[in-house]
Amino acid sequence: LHSGLLQDSPVTVTHVCRRWRQLAFELPAIWSCLHITPKQSDGYIDALNAFLPRSRDHPLSVMFMCYGADTASHWLLTQGEETSREKVFYSRWPRFWRCWQILLTQRERWRHLALYINRRKAFMETCRSLHGSLPALEYLQTLLNYNEDDGSGIDYPLDVELPRLHHLRAHVIHPTLRNVYHNLTELILDSFCWYWPEILKHVPSTLE
Repeated sequence: LHSGLLQDSPVTVTHVCRRWRQLAFELPAIWSCLHITPKQSDGYIDALNAFLPRSRDHPLSVMFMCYGADTASHWLLTQGEETSREKVFYSRWPRFWRCWQILLTQRERWRHLALYINRRKAFMETCRSLHGSLPALEYLQTLLNYNEDDGSGIDYPLDVELPRLHHLRAHVIHPTLRNVYHNLTELILDSFCWYWPEILKHVPSTLE
């Protein structure tokens, strides 16, 4: 179930009748899938603050998707206004960042994490905020598409312990992230990298 304020949200179930509302509040699993997307409403922070208590201690699945321009901003761009996609992105970033800060308070419950961010500065800021440990994380996906081409490639400033990580999908990853590899059973890289041999030195024999 999508956790946004959309038709397929569990919130819809609570509006059927009093009995269904009571049952929905007794099922933490249906409140545990949290999607932060460009289509979220202005009230999403309030919704997120409601979903987290209802999920109780259930493991969380988090999708943090921040990219592109919304409909109104896209219209301005096509009309020739002096508004860059960069400015559009960062004008919306504070709202996404507030959601991310709320999610970080429950990081010990994250089981799945998917990050989609297509601006280098925002991605670096997000990675640095993960400093420490994600003790329950089993699945990590980072699909990135930087529009800023400064020639330096993609850097992963991750300093995080992932003791239960088994599945990793990424655009590229850096060979220095050795603490990420040791329990992997599945590794998917969406771009070829020259340091494949270095990575393979640190992955387990169970890797697919």
